[in-house]
Amino acid sequence: MGGCNITTEQSRNDVNPHIKKLSKEIAEKYIYELVKEATKRAIEDQAEKIDEKKIQKLQQKITELSDDQKTNLFKGSEDEISKIIHQKDLNSEKIIEKINTTFKKTLDLNARSLLPRIILPISTKSLLIIIAVTGVAIFAIPLVDYIINPDDPQPLLSPPTIHYFIAEPEFITGTQGITELSWEISDATSITIDEIGPVEPSTGSIETEISETTTFTLTATNEAGLSDDESVTVTVEDIEDQSPELSIDPDPLSFNFDTMNEGDTDSRIFSISNAGSGTLEWSITSIHPWIEVSPNTGTDSGTVSIIVNSAGMDPGRHNGRITVESNGGNETGRISVYISDPGQIEEPVIHYFRANPEHVEEGQTTLSWEISGATSVTIDGIGPVEASMGSIQRQISQNTTFTIRATNDAGTSDDEVTVTIEVPPPELSINPDPLDFNFGTMVEGNIDDRTFSISNTGSGTLGWDISNNQPWITVSPTSGINSGEVIVTVNTAQLGPGDYSGTITIRSNGGEPEQGSIRFTIKEMSPILSVNPDPLVLNFNIGPINLNDAFFDTFDISNIGDGTLEWKISTKQDWINVDPSEGINSEEVTIRVKTANLDAGSYDGEIFIDSNGGKKYIPVSLIIESSIPDAPSRLNKFDDYPCEIKWMDNSDNEDGFNIYIGYSCVSCDEISEWKQVASVGKGVTDYSWSESCCSVAECSCVMVRAYNEIGESSNSNLIILAPLC
Repeated sequence: MGGCNITTEQSRNDVNPHIKKLSKEIAEKYIYELVKEATKRAIEDQAEKIDEKKIQKLQQKITELSDDQKTNLFKGSEDEISKIIHQKDLNSEKIIEKINTTFKKTLDLNARSLLPRIILPISTKSLLIIIAVTGVAIFAIPLVDYIINPDDPQPLLSPPTIHYFIAEPEFITGTQGITELSWEISDATSITIDEIGPVEPSTGSIETEISETTTFTLTATNEAGLSDDESVTVTVEDIEDQSPELSIDPDPLSFNFDTMNEGDTDSRIFSISNAGSGTLEWSITSIHPWIEVSPNTGTDSGTVSIIVNSAGMDPGRHNGRITVESNGGNETGRISVYISDPGQIEEPVIHYFRANPEHVEEGQTTLSWEISGATSVTIDGIGPVEASMGSIQRQISQNTTFTIRATNDAGTSDDEVTVTIEVPPPELSINPDPLDFNFGTMVEGNIDDRTFSISNTGSGTLGWDISNNQPWITVSPTSGINSGEVIVTVNTAQLGPGDYSGTITIRSNGGEPEQGSIRFTIKEMSPILSVNPDPLVLNFNIGPINLNDAFFDTFDISNIGDGTLEWKISTKQDWINVDPSEGINSEEVTIRVKTANLDAGSYDGEIFIDSNGGKKYIPVSLIIESSIPDAPSRLNKFDDYPCEIKWMDNSDNEDGFNIYIGYSCVSCDEISEWKQVASVGKGVTDYSWSESCCSVAECSCVMVRAYNEIGESSNSNLIILAPLC
């Protein structure tokens, strides 16, 4: 370890403080990676082998200890570890062996007897996992399988022991079945199984039904809170019918062995595979002795050799067949060979004649060939081509069979290849996709529609038809060819309040059916009363007028909700008149006020609108302003002594009367200046002097005017109070 230069000549007393400090530093600066090999070796020397799962549990317990706890546990072996660190030239293997030896010395008999259950009592020296690094740098980490309180003389117990936890059966064929879980556990106070709950804490079993593959986990816990768990998985598998299917490559199976000399052998290979399920069993036979097959039987996949042995065969063309029989279908292969005649010219050999591709949409294919021994080569429909090897492109628009003919003096050989036109099928496409029409909130009796489009994104002709599952859905059109616009209409007549959903289904020759969702909600019919203007206040301000006149204003009633609004209008004031006083839905209403028999002043009233869609209170105010009173009439002299006059009151809004005198010895109509001589109160219709009329004034004329806060009325009739006396 860098920075530590301690020689072997130094005294042990000098070395120990440094080594101990370094050991403590190592313990305090532990890392989380653990080398399990040293742990396993130490424990295996003292007890039975510890499996991987329990080693992982020991590692987990380490992470739960604080640095101080690890350091305290480390002190017991500090001197021994210091000696190991002090050694030099130690490789990883030597470090493990040294630490292993240290473990043996620190483990006492009590610990050894408990090791099979992974229990380390407090009296046991610290068990260490050593991590070896380059040189002599090592990290030591105390390992315990429980957390120790150093001040508690009684350590906690170890986790419970799960002797077994099994399921019988562990494999269920079908869609569901019953399995029995059973267990044996010691030193546990409680046991739970996921998906089941608490069970017997020692030994027990329970049956449970499952319909899918399920993993059951049993957790055993003791009174110290320590636990262990075990899992078992029960597999549910629905095994369908097994249907093997024979598949060969190349397909079709055809081999031309070209020209062979008598006595020669040649071979070709092909493969067999199972394109279905289950087990494929196959066998191969041939009735021709010159054809051999190896192997001639097998299961599922395999590679087969076809061997042609020409020994004893006559010159010329020989054609044969092999038959592949299986429980997944049968295939027949064609075998052809030409045996040469040493004394004759051989016919041309067509090694291959192929088209690439053999299946196309309308377009090009490439014909290629290889031929030997030919003096001329032609392809039907094309003409002469290269006599040995070549290729040529051809444009095709229909299924076409090309035949190649190779000729020499010995004869003609031919071969053919067929190129087929593949027309892609039609393909149904809808827009929008997915088709989901939400008509929202509707009122009973409403009709609404949505539109979507259908198109053919493939080839050929797309034919389609549409159906629906609700009587309130109408589709137009219900069928068509290729592209089209479709209108989906919903009619809510006779449908009550609630949520509604339906489906339209589009079927075609262009793929799987498409479905569309139709949704809407019908709400309760709820009329709502509305007045315009709103807020509505009716103010009538009437000036000096004829009090027998009537004045009016108007407003509108309407229904801003659903259904039918029924309303009535009433008032408690007899000077307010409403027309009309009741109605349905919308109407213009006229409010009239009558001022007859009303004095000048302010009046407040109210009209009340009651309906099945709400209520309204509308205030009505009336202000009648005072007017100039009407002039009195029938003024006459009632008595001469004392002088007294009387008149008729023609108004009801006067505050009183003013009496005027003018002077003229000719005619009262000529008087231009009148002098007020007296006033009387409201309703008074006479006036008198204390003397005779002649004493009042000579040649005097009299008139009377009614007055109020607005002003005076016009003159009453004029009379001569006293003529020339």
